[in-house]
Amino acid sequence: MIAPGLLIGVLLALPPLTADQRTRLDTAVDGRGHEEEAFVALLENARERGRRDAPPLPAPDAGSLVADPDAHRGAAFRVIGVIQQQRRLPRPFDEVHEWFVRDDEGTPLVVFVTGAEVDPASFADGRRIVVDTRFYKRLDAVGRDGTPRSYAGFVGADPRLDTTRTTPGASALVILVVALPTLVIVLIVARAMARRSGPGSGRRTGRAVDREDTDLDESPPLPEDPGAALAELKRRAERS
Repeated sequence: MIAPGLLIGVLLALPPLTADQRTRLDTAVDGRGHEEEAFVALLENARERGRRDAPPLPAPDAGSLVADPDAHRGAAFRVIGVIQQQRRLPRPFDEVHEWFVRDDEGTPLVVFVTGAEVDPASFADGRRIVVDTRFYKRLDAVGRDGTPRSYAGFVGADPRLDTTRTTPGASALVILVVALPTLVIVLIVARAMARRSGPGSGRRTGRAVDREDTDLDESPPLPEDPGAALAELKRRAERS
């Protein structure tokens, strides 16, 4: 498997379709499953890649592909999106993974990814991926709500994790980790102040009370080290 940190600009180029692969691909039957010679032809093409800098590929327009699959069959596209559901195909295609990927426009796509290097642990649901593909055909299916739907189907190989963007969940986690220590310190300070102003902490007559108030006001400043400051605040809160 290619290292997740690999730059997206360095990809495995798609080889051109051979005359034999093109002839078999043209036998694809839209709307049906993948058990056909056209699917085998695209798998063969995907496995023939040679490593070199690949030219930029366009993102697929799923609406156009579904509306007129014959006009685009075999065209090369770069699919970028988030894996939402996946499964390994049964034999004889058990080295192929079927991914439902939602692109940045919110459109679901079906991508058949070949290669034993595809690691389910790395390419888990929710991961953002990029993979160069060829358009296969229109796939029809009935959703869980009973509504028939059509999807653009693709065949590709050697997917990469897209590390150029941070998912919303990851951003929220980073913010939480950074803000949590500050929040803890603020809560401790607020608790200490509340204890000072609670019942029995007000100024009473007599010099002893005056001396106690003066001692609290003249506490030494907090250490500059955050860990030491937190420990000092805890100590003062327990003492008050």
